[in-house]
Amino acid sequence: GYRVITAADGIDALQKTITAAPHLLVVNHALPGINGYLISSILKNDLNFKALPIIIMASKKDRMTLDRIRLRGDEIIDWLPDSGGEVLVQRWRAASRAGAHSA
Repeated sequence: GYRVITAADGIDALQKTITAAPHLLVVNHALPGINGYLISSILKNDLNFKALPIIIMASKKDRMTLDRIRLRGDEIIDWLPDSGGEVLVQRWRAASRAGAHSA
């Protein structure tokens, strides 16, 4: 089975990620406190979390959002209104398989 850990805001999400060391992180790009992009940057600069698959949930496909994702290179993005949840499930499975192979 899987264990899901929720967080109240970006700071809480970062703290819980560091403490729990999950195999996958799903984070909203617009969290209060610290946004999903900053959480991703912090984790990608930490050797303990560099290989952590991250799914960033976003609600718009504007140029700035796309540029932020391209700069990071390895995050997976899911557009909330467009996916109906199915895209998230498919990408979560792919990230889980990739994480299992790299462990």
